[in-house]
Amino acid sequence: MGPMGGSRSIRGRIEPMLRVAMLRISMPNLRPGMMIASPISHPLQPGTMLLNSGVSLDESMIAKLRETGIREIRIRYPGLNDVRNSASPLVASAGYQVARLVDATFTAASTSASVRLDYNAYRAAVTGLLEKLSLHPRTTVFLDQMAGHGCASVRHASAVCFISLLMGLRLEPWLVRHRAKLDASRAREIANLGVGAMLHDVGMLALPESVRERWAMEEDLSDAAFREHARLGFERVKNEIEPTAAGIVLHHHQFADGKGFPAVEGFGHEPRPLSGDRIHPFAQIVGLVDTFDRLRFGVDDRLIADRGPTPVVRVLRMLREEPWSSRYDPVVMLGLMSVVPPFAPGTVVTLSDGRTAVVVDWSPLDPCRPAVRDVALRTQRVRGWKVQEPGERIDLRKRPELSIVGAEDTDVSADVYSPATPGAFNLDALMRSWIDRAAEGPGETRAA
Repeated sequence: MGPMGGSRSIRGRIEPMLRVAMLRISMPNLRPGMMIASPISHPLQPGTMLLNSGVSLDESMIAKLRETGIREIRIRYPGLNDVRNSASPLVASAGYQVARLVDATFTAASTSASVRLDYNAYRAAVTGLLEKLSLHPRTTVFLDQMAGHGCASVRHASAVCFISLLMGLRLEPWLVRHRAKLDASRAREIANLGVGAMLHDVGMLALPESVRERWAMEEDLSDAAFREHARLGFERVKNEIEPTAAGIVLHHHQFADGKGFPAVEGFGHEPRPLSGDRIHPFAQIVGLVDTFDRLRFGVDDRLIADRGPTPVVRVLRMLREEPWSSRYDPVVMLGLMSVVPPFAPGTVVTLSDGRTAVVVDWSPLDPCRPAVRDVALRTQRVRGWKVQEPGERIDLRKRPELSIVGAEDTDVSADVYSPATPGAFNLDALMRSWIDRAAEGPGETRAA
């Protein structure tokens, strides 16, 4: 990794002058002497700390970390204050509370179908996370940390909950528009979105092990036995959580093009899947996030360990193409793209001119062209003190001759994408247009 060895703190009088932040480093690139910037929790035991921040790694620590299945950690690196804006210890703490609750629920549900679900505890955990997210809406660093922890089912449920809530906050005008039968204040209420997202796959625990193993290997959405998990999950939760949350469990595999499941009875026609606006907006959000996380990590711990995660930028590119693009509302897709950066702050990337850089900021308007810093350290004088800082800050939106070609130890040159027009990814402008039209007079209304 070359310059990564420079992550050791400068000694003596210069050490207090270091402006240190986080750099995401994958396990193969760890080196002795790198200093941990963010506490490392056990991947199978959310909230159980293995190493605290400030610890300087040695060979034995690195070997033990690799044995746990951790994929990457954050190390201290000078001069990356920008990255700090994407990290919030308060959000992380609230998120791990959700993960622990999911872990306890899935453990209990896997041993007994009669265990009662504690809706009040779920709602309290989700409300606590929502409060922190409202104050720190750009917590993309924790988003990636959450995605890398826990056994497959717990990690997946926790990550889907976290991302769905971020999307719910961003898509508030869309939710009000689609839940027009409700008072606006109730239409904005998304605690049940989080509860349903936590429990969306609880029905998987009721499937025979052979069906779960077949799903893990084949990921065949047409498998009739696998499809039963939506109905089984709904039967498990329908009398213990709010209807809008239970509806997510039943309908998170419905597609906008009408090719999802389960089939639903209707007036004057045979049972058939829901489509378009007939799908509750909460189920639309969780359905897309469920697919995003599955495409990134798969659904089985063994396979994840063998192949590693798919780069975020590749998953987002795939979702924007068929067969996925026609399965989800374009506004919901913009909602996902507005909260999940293809290259999260702190990510080490390779530029097209061969330089190694770290992402320090990004814009949803052109997400594959973030602001980066050259990681090659240079010595600067600040008020007479010598300090080390990374090199040039580069806004790739202003440097069309440069692009990102490598990330997450993968060649992603074929995965980067751009808006077809300057405003194509401008979710805020789209939602403002609805508000403006609504203010002008009565218009189209949709069922909630």
